[in-house]
Amino acid sequence: MASNNFIKKLLSPYLWLNILAMAIIVVLIGMGLRYGLELYTHHGQSVEVPSILHKPYQDAEEMMDKVHLQIVVSDTDYVKTLPPGCILEQSPLAGEIVKPGRQIFVKINAPSTPQ
Repeated sequence: MASNNFIKKLLSPYLWLNILAMAIIVVLIGMGLRYGLELYTHHGQSVEVPSILHKPYQDAEEMMDKVHLQIVVSDTDYVKTLPPGCILEQSPLAGEIVKPGRQIFVKINAPSTPQ
């Protein structure tokens, strides 16, 4: 009688509907991860980093906005021969290929000598 009860439960429609529902959920999660990650990581999209060396910060910011990149000041330095606020260094360098939305770190010229 125990084996008959086991077979009856094994053939129950509730069991198979639950297994089917779990399989559908696993497939939907897998598809969501695949396509969601492509959207999040900008798969297949790329931008060339423009050269902003020795340009004023405002001009550099406008150039980066046009190519959908963000500019972040990471440091300052002082070069007497260049105007204050111009870009001294950039990372990644000009010409490199990056994803849209990437942060470009720059070092700008300080208005006066460091104390």
